[in-house]
Amino acid sequence: MIFAFARNFLSVKGDHAVNKAIEAMVRWDPEAASMADLKTMEQDLDKAGRALARLRSELSGEQAAHDTMAAHHSQQMSAAEILNKQVEEASDFLRPPLQKSLETLVADLEQAAPELKQAKDDLEQTKALVTEAQAVYDEKAAALTSAKANLDRARHELQRANLQEERSRRRADEAAEIAGLHPKSTNSGLTVALDSMHRSADEARARAEADNMKATALKGAVAPSTEDENIKKAMAEAAGQATPPKSPSERLAALRQ
Repeated sequence: MIFAFARNFLSVKGDHAVNKAIEAMVRWDPEAASMADLKTMEQDLDKAGRALARLRSELSGEQAAHDTMAAHHSQQMSAAEILNKQVEEASDFLRPPLQKSLETLVADLEQAAPELKQAKDDLEQTKALVTEAQAVYDEKAAALTSAKANLDRARHELQRANLQEERSRRRADEAAEIAGLHPKSTNSGLTVALDSMHRSADEARARAEADNMKATALKGAVAPSTEDENIKKAMAEAAGQATPPKSPSERLAALRQ
């Protein structure tokens, strides 16, 4: 019952829904969809083949009937020619029965002529149908052969792509392993170490900036008098500390005292 419902539902929704459903099935399993399509094409080819076989059989029967009818008609025509000649050459005593036989034969030929023409026309039509059916069958057979070849090529292409992908992945893994950067370790140890080093560097820069700020602040708090040389000398003299002479004259004057 559910299959009948689905069939009726799709018929109500129209071709758009059918196309969407078919597209979804193809995306879900392209291999199975391709095989189903090939199976459908093969069944269609078998149907065309059976139709072609029936037409060929009909053509064979019609051809045989036409040939028999045509041969009989040709034989009657020949007999009529013979009787006609006999009538022309016969004496008055023998002419009447020959004339009657000729009239009978000619009447049969006249009656059979439309039937022979109809048989010939039917035969020509059947020949045309057989030719058309043969062309359709050949077209379907070529399409099926091409579809199978395309599917085989697609399969081989997919296999080659998978092999190439596997080889590329293996080479990448080997290169990463040689470099010590295997993806498994890169996503764990190396990443953690790099993050830790970046954080340590940021923290070191922050501490250095804080130290610089501290040094600047403390330097500004020192009394300006400690930077003035004259004030330093006066402060030393007030404390009873003589300022050591600097030049030889000053040193000599100090010795004199």
